[in-house]
Amino acid sequence: MILYENAHLRILYDGRLRLLEAHWLGPASSDEFRRSQTHLLDLAERYQARAWLGDLRRLPGILPLDQIWLEQNWFPRFLKLGLEKLAIVNADDPFSRADVAAVAEAAKAPQHPGRPDVRYFNDVSEAREWVSTPLSVARLPRLG
Repeated sequence: MILYENAHLRILYDGRLRLLEAHWLGPASSDEFRRSQTHLLDLAERYQARAWLGDLRRLPGILPLDQIWLEQNWFPRFLKLGLEKLAIVNADDPFSRADVAAVAEAAKAPQHPGRPDVRYFNDVSEAREWVSTPLSVARLPRLG
């Protein structure tokens, strides 16, 4: 179900999987980017999301001040969500990809209890398939 949509972001929710999907549709001003990121957190809390899929293919590079804002304001709240899975569909923009990877890798840091299992994809359908895999199977180590 579509929860929210504007010119730069579409947010979907799958209640069966408790999955919040954020599909970036294009560039946003710094103010719009921050409001959208805050709205994503609000919806994840309201719907008690257990998984997050970020489709970042059309997300341009993140401005340095917005990167600082993410680290200081957004990220601590994101960690409190207690997500089990974070699926990231890689951004087309290499700078955006590097910015997002830094935030996602910080989410996996050992000092963060309840950190999500983070995976990167080039395709939304592959990301959705991984998110729909039961957690107990997804967290098992690979054989061989």
